[in-house]
Amino acid sequence: MHDGVPLSIAVREELRGKAGSPYIRVAGTWIGKTGYPAMWVTVDGPQLKDAALAQLDLGTDLVKLYMDAPGGVKDSPFEVADVRAAVQAVQARGARVAAHSGYLAG
Repeated sequence: MHDGVPLSIAVREELRGKAGSPYIRVAGTWIGKTGYPAMWVTVDGPQLKDAALAQLDLGTDLVKLYMDAPGGVKDSPFEVADVRAAVQAVQARGARVAAHSGYLAG
C-alpha cells in the first residue's frame, strides 16, 4: 500500500497494454473482522459492504474477504446477510469477490 492505495494498481497501470506484459487483476487488502492486524481493513458486519465498495473505489478489480473469525473461533465472522449485501454490491459494479476460510464449509 502507498498512500492507502495498493501498489499493485500502479504496477497494473504501468504494464497495461505493453507487449509481452502479463494481464494483472488487482485485489485490495484483506477485509476481515475487527480484531485482526491493522495491516488489514477491519470492520464489523454492517460496515462490510462499504469496505468492499471502498476497495473498488481505489481501483481494484476484485475484493478479498477473510472469512475466518479472529482468535481461532471456528465460526463465520460476519452474518450471512452482511456478506450477501457486500457481494451483491460488488457484483452490481461488475467485480468479483474472493474469500478465504480455513475451516468454513462451502
